[in-house]
Amino acid sequence: MDYSDLLHDRFVLGLSVTAKAAERLLGIRSRLATDAAKSIATVSLSGMLFVCGCAGGTPSESPTAPVAPASMTGTWNVVLTDTGSNQPTYTFGLNIAQGGNALTAQDAIYTGTIVYGNSCFNYPSDTGVGSFAGSSLSMTVTDPSTKADIQISGTLNAAATQVQGTFTFPQIIEGTRLMVLCGGDSGTATLTRQ
Repeated sequence: MDYSDLLHDRFVLGLSVTAKAAERLLGIRSRLATDAAKSIATVSLSGMLFVCGCAGGTPSESPTAPVAPASMTGTWNVVLTDTGSNQPTYTFGLNIAQGGNALTAQDAIYTGTIVYGNSCFNYPSDTGVGSFAGSSLSMTVTDPSTKADIQISGTLNAAATQVQGTFTFPQIIEGTRLMVLCGGDSGTATLTRQ
Protein backbone atom coordinates (compact mmCIF):
# COMPACT_ATOMS: atom_id res chain seq x y z
CA MET A 1 0.00 0.00 0.00
CA ASP A 2 1.48 3.36 -0.97
CA TYR A 3 0.87 6.76 0.62
CA SER A 4 -1.97 7.74 -1.74
CA ASP A 5 -3.97 4.58 -0.81
CA LEU A 6 -3.36 5.21 2.87
CA LEU A 7 -4.45 8.85 2.59
CA HIS A 8 -7.55 7.88 0.59
CA ASP A 9 -8.56 5.33 3.23
CA ARG A 10 -8.02 7.89 6.01
CA PHE A 11 -10.00 10.47 4.06
CA VAL A 12 -12.98 8.13 3.59
CA LEU A 13 -12.85 7.07 7.25
CA GLY A 14 -12.58 10.72 8.37
CA LEU A 15 -15.47 11.71 6.10
CA SER A 16 -17.68 9.00 7.52
CA VAL A 17 -16.84 9.84 11.15
CA THR A 18 -17.24 13.58 10.53
CA ALA A 19 -20.64 13.08 8.79
CA LYS A 20 -21.94 11.07 11.75
CA ALA A 21 -20.71 13.71 14.20
CA ALA A 22 -22.39 16.49 12.20
CA GLU A 23 -25.67 14.49 12.08
CA ARG A 24 -25.60 14.03 15.87
CA LEU A 25 -24.72 17.67 16.48
CA LEU A 26 -27.47 18.99 14.24
CA GLY A 27 -29.85 16.20 15.22
CA ILE A 28 -30.82 15.62 11.64
CA ARG A 29 -29.76 13.46 8.81
CA SER A 30 -29.64 15.74 5.89
CA ARG A 31 -27.67 16.61 2.83
CA LEU A 32 -26.55 19.80 4.60
CA ALA A 33 -24.93 17.80 7.42
CA THR A 34 -23.23 15.48 4.94
CA ASP A 35 -21.95 18.40 2.83
CA ALA A 36 -20.62 20.15 5.96
CA ALA A 37 -18.83 16.97 7.02
CA LYS A 38 -17.29 16.61 3.52
CA SER A 39 -16.03 20.20 3.65
CA ILE A 40 -14.47 19.66 7.09
CA ALA A 41 -12.85 16.41 5.95
CA THR A 42 -11.52 18.02 2.76
CA VAL A 43 -9.96 20.87 4.72
CA SER A 44 -8.46 18.34 7.15
CA LEU A 45 -7.04 16.24 4.30
CA SER A 46 -5.58 19.33 2.61
CA GLY A 47 -3.88 20.28 5.85
CA MET A 48 -2.50 16.75 6.23
CA LEU A 49 -1.09 16.80 2.69
CA PHE A 50 0.49 20.19 3.26
CA VAL A 51 2.12 19.15 6.54
CA CYS A 52 3.46 15.78 5.42
CA GLY A 53 4.42 16.90 1.91
CA CYS A 54 3.43 13.60 0.33
CA ALA A 55 0.65 14.63 -2.09
CA GLY A 56 2.24 12.77 -5.02
CA GLY A 57 2.00 9.39 -3.34
CA THR A 58 5.69 9.35 -2.47
CA PRO A 59 7.31 10.85 0.58
CA SER A 60 9.36 13.94 -0.05
CA GLU A 61 13.10 13.75 0.47
CA SER A 62 14.33 15.25 3.68
CA PRO A 63 16.42 18.40 3.20
CA THR A 64 20.18 18.16 3.34
CA ALA A 65 21.61 19.11 6.71
CA PRO A 66 23.48 22.41 6.65
CA VAL A 67 27.24 22.06 6.33
CA ALA A 68 29.15 23.27 9.36
CA PRO A 69 31.80 25.85 8.60
CA ALA A 70 35.30 24.47 8.31
CA SER A 71 37.57 24.80 11.32
CA MET A 72 41.32 25.03 11.71
CA THR A 73 41.18 23.68 15.26
CA GLY A 74 43.55 20.72 15.59
CA THR A 75 47.15 19.65 15.23
CA TRP A 76 48.89 20.30 11.92
CA ASN A 77 52.19 19.39 10.25
CA VAL A 78 53.63 22.50 8.58
CA VAL A 79 55.96 22.08 5.58
CA LEU A 80 57.54 25.22 4.09
CA THR A 81 59.52 24.88 0.85
CA ASP A 82 61.59 27.69 -0.68
CA THR A 83 60.83 28.60 -4.26
CA GLY A 84 63.08 26.49 -6.50
CA SER A 85 63.94 23.94 -3.80
CA ASN A 86 63.11 20.25 -4.18
CA GLN A 87 63.05 19.57 -0.44
CA PRO A 88 61.37 21.35 2.45
CA THR A 89 63.16 24.31 4.04
CA TYR A 90 61.30 24.21 7.37
CA THR A 91 59.04 21.61 8.98
CA PHE A 92 57.30 21.86 12.35
CA GLY A 93 54.04 21.08 14.11
CA LEU A 94 51.37 23.51 15.29
CA ASN A 95 48.40 22.98 17.56
CA ILE A 96 45.85 25.53 16.32
CA ALA A 97 42.80 26.73 18.25
CA GLN A 98 40.03 28.72 16.60
CA GLY A 99 37.59 31.10 18.29
CA GLY A 100 35.33 32.72 15.71
CA ASN A 101 37.70 33.94 12.99
CA ALA A 102 40.68 34.32 15.36
CA LEU A 103 43.43 31.70 15.47
CA THR A 104 46.06 31.03 18.10
CA ALA A 105 48.74 28.37 17.89
CA GLN A 106 51.32 26.63 20.05
CA ASP A 107 54.09 24.34 18.94
CA ALA A 108 53.27 20.66 18.56
CA ILE A 109 55.26 17.56 17.68
CA TYR A 110 55.86 17.30 13.93
CA THR A 111 54.85 13.80 12.83
CA GLY A 112 56.28 13.94 9.30
CA THR A 113 59.15 11.71 8.23
CA ILE A 114 62.05 14.19 8.05
CA VAL A 115 62.60 17.38 10.08
CA TYR A 116 64.13 20.28 8.16
CA GLY A 117 65.50 23.71 9.07
CA ASN A 118 65.46 23.74 12.85
CA SER A 119 68.41 26.14 13.21
CA CYS A 120 66.32 29.34 13.01
CA PHE A 121 63.44 28.22 15.17
CA ASN A 122 63.42 26.95 18.73
CA TYR A 123 60.40 24.81 18.04
CA PRO A 124 59.31 24.13 21.61
CA SER A 125 58.51 27.81 22.05
CA ASP A 126 56.76 28.68 18.75
CA THR A 127 53.47 30.53 18.93
CA GLY A 128 51.11 31.80 16.29
CA VAL A 129 48.28 34.25 15.79
CA GLY A 130 46.10 34.74 12.77
CA SER A 131 42.68 34.68 11.23
CA PHE A 132 40.51 32.25 9.31
CA ALA A 133 37.47 33.28 7.26
CA GLY A 134 35.58 31.05 4.84
CA SER A 135 38.47 28.84 3.79
CA SER A 136 41.25 31.46 3.89
CA LEU A 137 44.04 31.29 6.46
CA SER A 138 46.45 34.05 7.41
CA MET A 139 48.87 33.44 10.28
CA THR A 140 52.16 34.65 11.72
CA VAL A 141 54.24 32.02 13.50
CA THR A 142 56.81 33.46 15.91
CA ASP A 143 59.80 32.07 17.77
CA PRO A 144 59.96 34.41 20.79
CA SER A 145 63.58 33.52 21.57
CA THR A 146 64.94 34.60 18.16
CA LYS A 147 62.14 37.02 17.19
CA ALA A 148 61.79 35.10 13.93
CA ASP A 149 58.38 35.53 12.22
CA ILE A 150 57.04 33.41 9.40
CA GLN A 151 53.91 34.65 7.63
CA ILE A 152 51.71 31.90 6.18
CA SER A 153 48.63 32.34 4.02
CA GLY A 154 46.60 29.76 2.17
CA THR A 155 43.30 28.05 1.45
CA LEU A 156 41.82 25.12 3.35
CA ASN A 157 40.59 22.30 1.09
CA ALA A 158 36.95 21.15 1.10
CA ALA A 159 37.76 18.10 3.26
CA ALA A 160 39.34 20.44 5.88
CA THR A 161 42.48 18.30 5.93
CA GLN A 162 45.06 20.47 4.15
CA VAL A 163 45.96 24.10 3.55
CA GLN A 164 47.88 25.02 0.40
CA GLY A 165 49.45 28.47 0.19
CA THR A 166 52.58 30.53 0.53
CA PHE A 167 54.99 31.67 3.21
CA THR A 168 57.51 34.45 3.72
CA PHE A 169 60.27 34.49 6.30
CA PRO A 170 62.01 37.89 6.42
CA GLN A 171 65.73 37.93 7.12
CA ILE A 172 66.97 38.00 10.70
CA ILE A 173 70.01 40.25 10.81
CA GLU A 174 72.43 40.56 13.70
CA GLY A 175 72.45 44.28 14.41
CA THR A 176 76.12 44.98 15.14
CA ARG A 177 77.63 42.96 12.30
CA LEU A 178 74.75 43.34 9.80
CA MET A 179 75.03 39.62 9.22
CA VAL A 180 72.05 37.59 8.01
CA LEU A 181 71.50 34.85 10.58
CA CYS A 182 68.65 33.16 8.78
CA GLY A 183 65.43 33.84 6.93
CA GLY A 184 65.05 35.60 3.64
CA ASP A 185 62.95 32.69 2.47
CA SER A 186 59.64 32.47 0.63
CA GLY A 187 57.78 29.78 -1.24
CA THR A 188 55.02 27.24 -0.80
CA ALA A 189 53.33 26.36 2.47
CA THR A 190 51.44 23.13 3.13
CA LEU A 191 49.65 22.44 6.40
CA THR A 192 48.34 18.89 6.79
CA ARG A 193 46.04 17.86 9.61
CA GLN A 194 47.67 15.15 11.77
